[in-house]
Amino acid sequence: MDDTVQLPKTFEPERISVTRVVHGVAGSSLGKRELTDLVQVTWGRTTNTTIEIHINGVFVDDRSTYCDGGKIGSSVSSAMEEWQDMVEEYGAGRGDRFEISVVSWIKDLPTLGYARDDVFGQKCYFMLPQQGSAFFLGVPETGLDSMPREDLRTLGAVHHSRTKVTSSLWTKEENEAAVAVYLRRVEEETRTETDVFSYYG
Repeated sequence: MDDTVQLPKTFEPERISVTRVVHGVAGSSLGKRELTDLVQVTWGRTTNTTIEIHINGVFVDDRSTYCDGGKIGSSVSSAMEEWQDMVEEYGAGRGDRFEISVVSWIKDLPTLGYARDDVFGQKCYFMLPQQGSAFFLGVPETGLDSMPREDLRTLGAVHHSRTKVTSSLWTKEENEAAVAVYLRRVEEETRTETDVFSYYG
């Protein structure tokens, strides 16, 4: 099983303090314990982009969702091709109550560093272990049990910066400007997060 992920953009590695729960062996002196370590993490970045339909400002439907294909931000151009076809098909324009828009967001993914190049020359990175304990963040010396459940945070994918980048209600110039601003945000040199949201609801 491949435990790597291909990422179109990565940031400089950073060391993060994480706590994991290690379960002991039943019937032995090796009981459950918490281990805190500094782990070197390389954050990778991708974008996801979808097409949304609104009537009178109310969301009514979404269409295909695109992800980056080797180049950071390429999900936007892929979605815009479908968006253009839909705008022409529905005859959507600036004065309508019917809006077709392109919405994109950033997904930052922590990895355990570079693994190898794939057959296409794309760089692949080790994913965090999918089995066993999560990597807990910000655990005090008193341990996980001393923390309220709602305060528990784990190291994992972060979805953020959800942005409308194109709209059938905007001019061509407004659309081009919005895309350019968003792509500069995506391609930033130092990783930042704004408006973090839960992708799964």
